[in-house]
Amino acid sequence: MTLFSFKRILDVKILPEKTLLFEEQKMKQSENKYNSAIFKIKDQDTVQFTSGLSQDKNMKLSPNKDKIAFLSTRGGEKAKPQIFIMPIDGGEAIRFTNMKN
Repeated sequence: MTLFSFKRILDVKILPEKTLLFEEQKMKQSENKYNSAIFKIKDQDTVQFTSGLSQDKNMKLSPNKDKIAFLSTRGGEKAKPQIFIMPIDGGEAIRFTNMKN
């Protein structure tokens, strides 16, 4: 077992109807960096909720728990983290910010 095979579970959110969201972080050996994705567990089924090709992290639930906001470095190697919003039921994440830093 190597460091590259370990996964960290972070930032667990409990939702109604026996649903959980959590961030899974793992090392990407080819790029020597960490990537993270958000996963959803509902009725004992685990599905990857965001792509995990970048860093999708630090999620926050909307007050009525129908959307999440999270930071993501989508958009390439030098992309700065931006806020994205996504419905809890799934769908495409919508970019909310466009800040340089």
